[in-house]
Amino acid sequence: MSDAFSFPMVQWAKRLLPGGLEGYSHVQALHGRLTADPAVRKILARENGSWS
Repeated sequence: MSDAFSFPMVQWAKRLLPGGLEGYSHVQALHGRLTADPAVRKILARENGSWS
């Protein structure tokens, strides 16, 4: 369950932290795994206007 909450927090951190996630390799790895998840990809596609 924490992964579901972590994803938007990491998205914000990428944009708001000076240097993004540079220096946070474990967080980058988590973000990569979450982004690769089919359910997350489906939601991201919906947010970007692609409802396939």
